[in-house]
Amino acid sequence: MRVRRTVCVLPLALRDAALAGWLSTLSVLPRTLVLTAVAVPVVFRGLVPHLRKIRISVLTSRSSS
Repeated sequence: MRVRRTVCVLPLALRDAALAGWLSTLSVLPRTLVLTAVAVPVVFRGLVPHLRKIRISVLTSRSSS
């Protein structure tokens, strides 16, 4: 699980480093929208598969009990 979290956070850190100069020229609302547009897909691809596995294991353990 730790490796997946690192894989998920690393693109966010790289994004911040790459866009730091450009983002500093934007006001708060556009900056938030840009960061969200990049962060949501990264978190979705990194986190949702793990949540599905947990959900399946919880549901199968309940049904077998």
